This record gives sequence, structure tokens and C-alpha cells, in this order.
Amino acid sequence: MHLPIILIPTFQPEQILIELVKEIIKQDPLQNIVVVNDGSDKSYDEIFSAIEQFKQVTLLSHHSNQGKGAALKTGIKYILNTYNKHSCPGVITVDADGQHHVDDVMKILHAMQKDPSKLYLGTREFIKDNAPWRSRFGNKLTKLITQKIYRLPITDTQSGLRGMPFDFIKHCLTLKGQAYDFEMEVLLSLKHSKLNVEEIPIRTIYLNNNESSHFNPLLDSVKIYCAFMRFIKPRKSS
Repeated sequence: MHLPIILIPTFQPEQILIELVKEIIKQDPLQNIVVVNDGSDKSYDEIFSAIEQFKQVTLLSHHSNQGKGAALKTGIKYILNTYNKHSCPGVITVDADGQHHVDDVMKILHAMQKDPSKLYLGTREFIKDNAPWRSRFGNKLTKLITQKIYRLPITDTQSGLRGMPFDFIKHCLTLKGQAYDFEMEVLLSLKHSKLNVEEIPIRTIYLNNNESSHFNPLLDSVKIYCAFMRFIKPRKSS
């Protein structure tokens, strides 16, 4: 069976991105990887040159920083234009900052190989000892809204490790989000979808208290909660 394509959006990456790519290829030398450079400074060219040496890697680049959602959309467009449903069962999105262990990426990949019709979410356990306060609080609040208002039983709304079926990624291009709000919109759009969702437990990893994250607590949080508003179905007038 053909393998899902691994899609890694990144901005100003650290050396750990090179190690991530190496480990994925070590697990399976036939694995194709699409990396999207979301407008990183020229000082990061050495890192991108290193990963581009692998024949399994396709590197796409934005001239300026457009946001994580925009980077994911660029990768999805490339995959839709390059592959079809028969050669690519879907896409696995992976963060570039070391939050996703390769073994957990393989969990999602193997699940997709068995049943490519589902959407798979890598689900972390948020406890005091393994996650920064802002991450625990943010996930708890968005989980509460997602479960209570939108009736979506998702326990980790902020995980970037996801396995999405080929047909579903076409739908993702219709979503408006360009930054971290895009990932929330992907989940909220499930409310009107018949797609089955399966959560797969993964490790909770925050290197150096998540210092490498480009998430802006104020600006990006506002965008995420605006995404919630966009998915509220207006009441019909009587």
C-alpha cells in the first residue's frame, strides 16, 4: 500500500528539524516528505540545504512569513497537484520543533495504512509536570468550547500531529485560517462532516518549556477564538 505524505510546516527552524527528517527516513527510506519554509530568514538556509539533500524531501518556500495555516495549505496544494487518491492515501502533518517523536508519527502512519478513511489525531496528556502553563490552559479552554458548544469529543485541540484522508485535505483548502486558527478550523469543520475521528495517544514533549514556539499568546489566541465564531451556525428567524 502507498504511504501517506508527511507534511512539515516550519519557520526559523532549529537543527532538530534535520534530525526529525533523518529519523523519519530511517524508519522508512521510501517515505516522501514535504517541508514548507514559511519565509524564514536567510540565516536558516543552511538547515534547509541540509534537508534538501535527501531525495525523499520536497522543499517549498514562501518569500515572506504567512503563518502556519498558509504553509500547510501550500503543502496541501502541492500534494493534491502531485499525487492522487490511489497513490497517496492522505497526509500526516508534523510540527518541526521537536514536539512529535518519530515513533508517534509512525503510529499515525500505520493507522492510516490500515484505514485511510479516518482522521487521526495525536492526543497528548496535559499535566503540570509535562507541559507549560499556557499550553495547559489554552488546550483546556479550547477543548471545553469544542466539546460543550460544538459537540466534538476531541481531547487535544492543539496537537499538530494529524493524519488526514486525501479527500478531506481538499476541503481544508476552503477554510479561511492562515495561522494557528487554520488547525482549529480543521477540527470545527468536522461538525458538518461524516468523517470518523480516532484519537491516538502520543507523548507530551515541550523542549526548553516550548521556547522555540512561534505562537503569539495574544494575537494567535484572538485568531483562534475568531475561528470559533465563524463556525457558529446562525439561528433561523421565525
